[in-house]
Amino acid sequence: MTPAEELQLRRAIDSGDMRAELALRKGIEAKAQPREDYGQPRQTPGGAFDVGGGTPISELYPSAASMFERTLQQGTAMAAEPVAGIAGLSQAINPLAPEGAGGQMVRDVREALTYQPKTDQAQTDQAAFAEMVKPVADWIDKARLGDEALDAGMPPAVAAIYESFPEMVTGMLTAAGLGAYSNRLKSLKPSSRGMTRAEIKTSLTEGADDVRAARFMLDKKGQVVDYPLATQAHKQGWSDEVITFARSAGKNPATRKKALEMIDIAKRAKKDPVWGVKNRPQMVMGDSIMTRYQYLKDLNKNVGKQINSIAKESLGGKSIDHAGIFQGFYNDIAELGGTIKKGKLAFEPGSRLHGQTSNQRGLRIIQDQIKALGPTPDAYAMHKLKQNIDDFVQFGKAGRSKNPLTGQTENVLKSLRRNINEQLKGVSSNYDSVNTIFSDTKDAINALGDAFGKSLFGKYSVSATGQKMRRWISMAESRNPIIEAYELADDVALKYGASFSDDAAPQILLSNALDDVLTTPFSRHTFASQSGRQVQQALERSTLANVATWLDEGITHFRGVDDFKAMGALEKLVQSGQ
Repeated sequence: MTPAEELQLRRAIDSGDMRAELALRKGIEAKAQPREDYGQPRQTPGGAFDVGGGTPISELYPSAASMFERTLQQGTAMAAEPVAGIAGLSQAINPLAPEGAGGQMVRDVREALTYQPKTDQAQTDQAAFAEMVKPVADWIDKARLGDEALDAGMPPAVAAIYESFPEMVTGMLTAAGLGAYSNRLKSLKPSSRGMTRAEIKTSLTEGADDVRAARFMLDKKGQVVDYPLATQAHKQGWSDEVITFARSAGKNPATRKKALEMIDIAKRAKKDPVWGVKNRPQMVMGDSIMTRYQYLKDLNKNVGKQINSIAKESLGGKSIDHAGIFQGFYNDIAELGGTIKKGKLAFEPGSRLHGQTSNQRGLRIIQDQIKALGPTPDAYAMHKLKQNIDDFVQFGKAGRSKNPLTGQTENVLKSLRRNINEQLKGVSSNYDSVNTIFSDTKDAINALGDAFGKSLFGKYSVSATGQKMRRWISMAESRNPIIEAYELADDVALKYGASFSDDAAPQILLSNALDDVLTTPFSRHTFASQSGRQVQQALERSTLANVATWLDEGITHFRGVDDFKAMGALEKLVQSGQ
């Protein structure tokens, strides 16, 4: 047993992967038995490319068995050499591997991937061979290369090998008399994702940021052609989504400037990890967020100064369905176990708010204010009550509340405020117009406060907000609230007259993608995407277990992919402005 085999076997046992363990033991035992010369029957089942799942190929296709085996040997040997070289490189750079493990891995992988013939006769049955490789042609005809090939049912090993060695696959198809599929394969555009050229042309002409057209451009004649800078960025592992947003950022001078600043920060952070601890691409986003926040804050403050005088003029003496509003409030309190005793709220032992002093106090204060309104409060009095409710409801960590509420109690008061607001809208259109601006801006400010907390209001708000984005946007459960809050702030500000020179959306995705480069090696690469992880997992469970561990990293090195080249490719794409 070689050191590499021993290591792989130990990993399979430790992970509880019985299939990988059995496959490894099977391969080790087979190598231990005497081998016949080339062309003689071999007693062990087929290797990694055994199309019969362990059944000898001669039993599946007896009339063309020898031809299959000879062609398989030649075809798999073509794949085996470069893959074995990659595996050897990966093993050689593995700091845990013993000396000489790289060379041994090359021999092991070459042997594992090369199908060994089992019969003496060599027949040239092209039709039978075509029958065998026809499913591969069908997969190629239906599927996008690489990751999407998995979705069409292509075996992960074949998808992975094709991704790096298309010439080998097209050569096999041509040899099988399936040249049409080979030509189809060569013309297939991975990034089109099913779009026709007419659709791609329309998308590019209209300037739409369609991810399906990420790697195309229009030439001087208006024809759809590959976009070299986008193709190069993809070869360095950037997804079509990142490429699309990079191109979008490049079209806007202000956004382009910020995108390039992000890339510069990422490059320096990659070179100097100590500096990178406090400096990340998301810090550029902090400035964009604060610009929008400040606009909303100033607008909300100005409208807030006007709303009281407008409310007094528009709502004074106007009636409102106060009884229905208050009844809904008391029904909500009853749901929490609250009762009215001698005109005061009480929460007996066993009720949901028993012992929660702050929550009880807030509800009692609002109840006292309701009682003080008298039996027939007008619309203006209800407006003042709504403002008082704001003082007790915590709309985020940096809200005005001196007595922050929690859980269901906060929801009860929010519901009361919302019901009052809906009633007031129908009383005066003038008040409704100003109040809508006030409410919209307040909602956007509160959403930012919920997402970023006190960091949005402190002395180092730009830096702190950027750091918060770095930490939170990398987590799926936190990413959506941050993006939604940012987009809401952007939309509301633009709705009420703001004019920002930069575009928010490309900055969000690019900053996150660049931060991935700093935190997870090869994270942007196709084999580290979600479907890519499935490739590796499937490979680890297959008879290629002894190469799976190093295949991802090996192919990455083989292609000349590295983080600085990747950032350079992205930089050129942004600079191009198209």
